[in-house]
Formats: sequence, structure tokens, C-alpha cells
Amino acid sequence: MSIHPGVVATGLLHAMFAIDGVPPTVGGDNLAAATSMRVASGTYLDETVPAEPSAESRDPDLQNRLVEDTQQRLGVSLP
Repeated sequence: MSIHPGVVATGLLHAMFAIDGVPPTVGGDNLAAATSMRVASGTYLDETVPAEPSAESRDPDLQNRLVEDTQQRLGVSLP
């Protein structure tokens, strides 16, 4: 499962955008709630609601490129 905890009010958010966001406790509550949800492997949650992930995240070529780039940057080789 992957989760978008919500647009959380942080220093980084405020430095980049002129929006408020939800308090960090709300983002934390969303993460905590997700740990107790019974959803299929690979489910994407938008806060606590199952949602369709982006087309890019489902693209096998992009997934492989991300793994390769990550391995190169970290200097590791994953099985």
C-alpha cells in the first residue's frame, strides 16, 4: 500500500506554496488509520480513501528506470 497523507502544513509546504494545509496530526492520523485498513496489496490511499494511482506510477518502464536510478545514486545493487 502507498498513501498520500494529505497536504500537511510544514515549513517546506509554506516555503513552496501559499496554502495552509492540514495540521501534522491529521496527516499522522491518516497514516495510523491506513495501518489498520484491510486493502489489497498495491492499493493507493488518498488520505484514507482507496484511489486510482497515477498512470506514471503504474508504468513498468518508469518503475524500472526509478529502481535503476536509485541503485546508481545509492551505489547498491538490489536483487
